[in-house]
Amino acid sequence: MCAGCFAGGMFVARTAQPSQAAVSAKQPESFIVHVPGLSSAAEAERLSVVLRERGHKSAAVDTASGEPGHAVKIGPFTTRAAADDLTLELRNAGYGTVQVVPGMPGRK
Repeated sequence: MCAGCFAGGMFVARTAQPSQAAVSAKQPESFIVHVPGLSSAAEAERLSVVLRERGHKSAAVDTASGEPGHAVKIGPFTTRAAADDLTLELRNAGYGTVQVVPGMPGRK
């Protein structure tokens, strides 16, 4: 019976549609604002302190960024719009290499 379904195209049509899990896997559940390339640990710490004072309690120096210099990560944000707002604010303040990256799935 399966051979008949496959030959008739029903099997292909059935698997061609992505599952709900596959659709949700493509969209991150959260976003992180990443500020790489800071010249010193002191500069990264100053930025994270200022951000925490402004209400971004999760702002932290990112010691595992793997990039030259030092980095700060802020988040997770539950919407891309909120992450983009902070990104624009940081770029306007002179941090030109600010990026929005996907957060860890399931973490809020």
